[in-house]
Amino acid sequence: MKIYIDSRETGLYEKCVLSNDGNGTFVEVEQKPLPLGDAIIESDEGRPVWLIERKSLFDLLASIKDGRYVEQSFRLENSAEFPRHNVVYIIEGMYSQLASFQQKKVILSTIASLSLFKGFSVFRTCNLQETAELLVWVADKIDRKFQKGTMPHDCRWNVQSLPMPVQSLPMPVQSLPMPEEHYSTVVKKVKKENVTEDNIAVIMLCSIPGISSATAISLMREHEGSLKRFIQTLENDPSIVENTMIGEGEKKRKISKNMVATLKQYLLR
Repeated sequence: MKIYIDSRETGLYEKCVLSNDGNGTFVEVEQKPLPLGDAIIESDEGRPVWLIERKSLFDLLASIKDGRYVEQSFRLENSAEFPRHNVVYIIEGMYSQLASFQQKKVILSTIASLSLFKGFSVFRTCNLQETAELLVWVADKIDRKFQKGTMPHDCRWNVQSLPMPVQSLPMPVQSLPMPEEHYSTVVKKVKKENVTEDNIAVIMLCSIPGISSATAISLMREHEGSLKRFIQTLENDPSIVENTMIGEGEKKRKISKNMVATLKQYLLR
């Protein structure tokens, strides 16, 4: 059995390795970029078993506030490789850490929504160490069950088909298409009443991945708030954009080459 930890979750990866070492399991822990979720448990044949989204109490509250929770849960709902029950939310932290009863109410309501209305599995752990132990021991339990020929009740493949090579599997979760007409309905948007002729260009630039509000403001300031003029400069004389200074005072810095490349990718197609 294999546990893949997303490359951004270094702390979780290290805890999983420590929890796994010397415990007599046949579980392998690896770290790699994951396009969906924070961790995945797979069989040795590459069969997906669990898709894990880990949230601390404060991460969950923040994602609800800024709209990421709706977007992420939508993507997880549409991960065709995994039955809903095998999409697992791990809610990490102690309720005593919360600042108010209202925050606790929001957390509990969200857990109810995830479990009852979205059909996900939800686990709670006290800290990162418990989360790592949960992943390792669940993977070990699944491995021992599979060795006996016991399959999950809602399994989409059976024990006879286990030797099938990974290449013959259906489309992997990494390449699952996201229907744009639905995805666009859950992406966080600025309230329409807050959009004006003066800030629309900045708002549009901020919707590009990796472009912060400070970057967008600096770019528009150099082009008198005109998105059209900025795109023309980007296309005809990108060196002007590359020399744009971002920030104020001592924190001023030149825009990075990666940002310029991203702007070209999204605006010059």
